[in-house]
Amino acid sequence: MTSFFSPGKSKNRYVGLWYQKIPDTVLWVANRNSPISDHNAVLTIGNNGNLVLLNQTNGTIWSTNVSSQVKNPVAKLLDNGNLVITDNSSYQTTDSYLWQSFDYLTDTLLPDMKLGWDLKTGLKRYLSSWESADDPSPGKFTYGLDIQVSPKLCTFNGSAKYTCTGQWNGAAFVAAPYSNFLYDQVLVENKDEISFRYESYNSPNIMILKVNPSGLLTRLIWNERSTAWDLVFSVPDGYCGNYGHCGPNSICSLDQTPICQCLRGFKLKSQNNQTWPRKCERSSDCKSGDQFIKLEDFKAPDLLEVSLNDSMNLNQCQAKCLKNCSCRAYANSKLTGGGSGCLMWFGDLIDLRKPISNFTGQSVYIRVPAPDQDPKKKRLLGWQARVRIIEGIAQGLLYLHQYSRLRIIHRDLKASNILLDSDMNPKISDFGMARIFGGDELQGNTKRIVGTYGYMSPEYALEGLYSIKSDVFSFGVLMLETLSSKRNTGVYNSDSSNLLGYAWGLWKDDRAHELMDPVIKQDEVSLPMLIRCINVALLCVQENAADRPIMSDVISMIESEHLNLPSPKEPAFTNSKNVNNSSHSNSGTSQFYSVNDVTVSLIYPR
Repeated sequence: MTSFFSPGKSKNRYVGLWYQKIPDTVLWVANRNSPISDHNAVLTIGNNGNLVLLNQTNGTIWSTNVSSQVKNPVAKLLDNGNLVITDNSSYQTTDSYLWQSFDYLTDTLLPDMKLGWDLKTGLKRYLSSWESADDPSPGKFTYGLDIQVSPKLCTFNGSAKYTCTGQWNGAAFVAAPYSNFLYDQVLVENKDEISFRYESYNSPNIMILKVNPSGLLTRLIWNERSTAWDLVFSVPDGYCGNYGHCGPNSICSLDQTPICQCLRGFKLKSQNNQTWPRKCERSSDCKSGDQFIKLEDFKAPDLLEVSLNDSMNLNQCQAKCLKNCSCRAYANSKLTGGGSGCLMWFGDLIDLRKPISNFTGQSVYIRVPAPDQDPKKKRLLGWQARVRIIEGIAQGLLYLHQYSRLRIIHRDLKASNILLDSDMNPKISDFGMARIFGGDELQGNTKRIVGTYGYMSPEYALEGLYSIKSDVFSFGVLMLETLSSKRNTGVYNSDSSNLLGYAWGLWKDDRAHELMDPVIKQDEVSLPMLIRCINVALLCVQENAADRPIMSDVISMIESEHLNLPSPKEPAFTNSKNVNNSSHSNSGTSQFYSVNDVTVSLIYPR
């Protein structure tokens, strides 16, 4: 409804909009810069078709300032809260509105309201806080789209950024609160507009987004039972939500103590200042041997000094960044469809942070000096050690499947269940999910799927069928991980959504040797043995269980240099998106990009 009101303790009068049953929450103010001091003002449609607010002497206090002339102007308050002026004698569409309040926002965003730019008219739409609870005039804080390089949502304190999201990922902004059960988020980028809005899912619930005089952005939903607003989220969400809270080249995360820390490979520029923000600088000069650490599920640095190329893939992006000492980090420039394109950062990295649990994140690759790649680098396994581990695991599975008194199916073979002794001999552990087959029993079936996604065979993950071939599939995944030092549940280029797809793509292109962990010196590696191992691994992860070898054949194929191996077909899951790996998720943690936990963090000598 539309009416006059006086906010808080103020005696000034304003024209505002609010929900009929929630009169204490003003959604829009017409004359926020022109208060009325008397009670005799009138809101009316003038002869020129404008909505005007007149004082007691018929002086204009506020007007919509529409220049178009219409025959039969009428003001209407629509069901979505939009106050419009239209020609009552013509067919009415959104484009036919002569004026609408949705173009002139105050401090509250309603469903269907847009933030951003109308490129045809040059109109910019953004929220601006009240000066105070008693004064609805524009305050210090504004909230809207920042379209520098790539659109993101920011709150500004004057001209300074107060808090910002990351890029658009196709469904939401990175590091923005995610409440997909309440509303849908829509970003539009075309020749006519760059805009953002949210749409409710045909819900009777009343929702608003409000920026208050202190700069706090709140999402509120009306509770009919308590007749009060329930808070869905607020931004900033603690210290890390404040823009650049820790300073350049640092990470802000509420999961670490202290919450501000320099990036790996960086050190504090000065020890004199003990309070953050503080400047972190690189601990050594750029040189050959620099590599990258991967930060998963983070809000990427602000797009200040960046280069963007949407036609490059992530591998090309890494190679280009590595050749330029000024390049500090890289990531996908587009986050939709699993990620694509290249975005490189130059200069200081500002506002890199770990979002809290109900916020979305992305992967960022940070350049670090060679000695600082990983504090556990002394534990890196060489080529011969990896081959011995692969052969040892194969021998262990062969015993379980064939030579044990009872045939045992492990059902959860993965990196964290392989232990290494002091001589790097592997031991298969954790038989809590194992099943024993007796007599001529070859296959089992279960309705309760247990294990670890990424290692499960397709017939087990989808149908609950398990056999010795299920363990063979897991062994093939583990074999590829051990050779490459990459997790299966990762995206390694724009064409593949996991390690199996990545390995298959290299195999088809006769580039299988590129799968080898780059930290292993080339003169250590036996190229024929490497190709043989990759061939065997791909045979083990075939879609059809009948196409996978048994473990005795696996061992023969690995150890017999002159044995001709069958060519693998396309493995299972190569077209799947990232698997939800709840059993060993490292979401939000820092990982060394070249050396996977398979050989560093998960397989430890014990």
